[in-house]
Amino acid sequence: MILWSFPTLAVKFLTGYMDIYTQNVIRFTSASVFLWVMCLIRHPRELLSSAPMLLRVLPAVAATFCYQYLYCTALYVPGLMPGLTFLVVRSTVLFTALLSCIFFADERSTVRDRRFLIGITLSAIGVLGLLPVGTAPEGARAAQSAGEVSVALLLVIAAAFCWSCYTILIKLLVRRGSPLVTYTYVCTLMTIAFAALMATNSDTWMDVPTGWKGAWVWAVGIGSGMLCVGAAHVCYYYGIRTLGAAVCATVLLGNAFITPLLSAIWFDEQLGPIHIAAGAVLVIGSAITIQARPKKGRAELVKPLP
Repeated sequence: MILWSFPTLAVKFLTGYMDIYTQNVIRFTSASVFLWVMCLIRHPRELLSSAPMLLRVLPAVAATFCYQYLYCTALYVPGLMPGLTFLVVRSTVLFTALLSCIFFADERSTVRDRRFLIGITLSAIGVLGLLPVGTAPEGARAAQSAGEVSVALLLVIAAAFCWSCYTILIKLLVRRGSPLVTYTYVCTLMTIAFAALMATNSDTWMDVPTGWKGAWVWAVGIGSGMLCVGAAHVCYYYGIRTLGAAVCATVLLGNAFITPLLSAIWFDEQLGPIHIAAGAVLVIGSAITIQARPKKGRAELVKPLP
């Protein structure tokens, strides 16, 4: 929860020094190196004997790649600040709850739970309340029209849906084997994908200054990769396998206002009363939604409902 309070801030900070492909290559490369070292120390045999896992993780790689690309693209809009972006992406709880009911038979009973229906309604109201534009500082707001920022927010909602798909796929992947090894393959494939895009895209650029300022830029890029992309994801995988998706989602709601607070300090973001209220409604609705519990104790994957 603590580690995932920072990546949105890091991505927004890096938008001023490099394009989306370059910064993701730097972040995912540092994460992959960190994960491979950890795997070679803790699970060398499983790591080297798990090559067939590459096919198993491809759907999860596709889902998280779409999430990462859409989310980072939205943050390249100057008028969209990290705090509001982070609040909107909390709608992942809403999408995850719905997808769980579709794909897992034991969780469909939650649809009939009054807490689920109340929570889903409040979450939807919260998301809609966060869409009005006007939270950026005056200079950034002048740089982009309200329409462009609204489109960026829709990209964030689409990214939230992709993350929910990713969460469902993780629930299947972590049933056996080491979560550390599993995510190492996912992260490595993500690194290759962004490196290929960077190599084939003619618009890539990087403008990192020299001196201490440049050192800080590299520290943010590499550090956020190792800790937020690498270590935090592994913790998430272990959490889902050990505690379940509902408990993990509950805990992650605790950082809903850490990122907006830090954004107000570091980026001079100004959240209006309507955004604060809508964010609170979204968090409350999400917390109520995930209190609805399935009747069975074991997850069972079934064919989607027609």
